[in-house]
Formats: sequence, structure tokens, C-alpha cells
Amino acid sequence: MGWVGDGLADVQPHLFQDADFAGCLESLRSTSGVHLAMRGPATNCPIAGFSKRQYCVSHSTPEAELVAFDFALRVPGLPSLDLWHDILPHAPPLFGH
Repeated sequence: MGWVGDGLADVQPHLFQDADFAGCLESLRSTSGVHLAMRGPATNCPIAGFSKRQYCVSHSTPEAELVAFDFALRVPGLPSLDLWHDILPHAPPLFGH
């Protein structure tokens, strides 16, 4: 569920990622989760969400998180930057601070 209560100047794309560690009991592969949303003071509008089993077997939680980060940046993150730079009146940062 999402809501929009801000103008374009007040919203930014937000990309979230997470991973479980060895979530599959048979293969011990982890799962990547990704959530892309437009957010602002009065806006929270989901754009895309993914849940995908990782292609490798990670040896630690930080490794599973790095694989999830790579997937989030490569699949919805970087490809959508051109869209945000065309639609929004301000250029969104690549990484928040």
C-alpha cells in the first residue's frame, strides 16, 4: 500500500535490500530481498519488490548481504537512475548520507 502527499521536489527514490543466511534447508542458499520506493515527508509509494534465491552459497551473513546488495544495485537500482534524473526536478544521489 502506498500514499503520495508531496510534490516531485520533495520525493526521493529509496532502495532497500536484505538477505537471510542459508534460508534454504536443502541447498543452504540465501535469499535476497529488494524494495524500491519513492519516499518523502508525506509520501511512501512502492515501485518494485523482489525476493530471489541467491545463485551462490554464502559462507557468512555479510557475504549474503553483499550478494543481495549487488542484486539490488544491478537490477532495479542503477537502471532506474536515468528515469529518476528525467522525471524528478533534482538529481537524486546514488547513495544516501
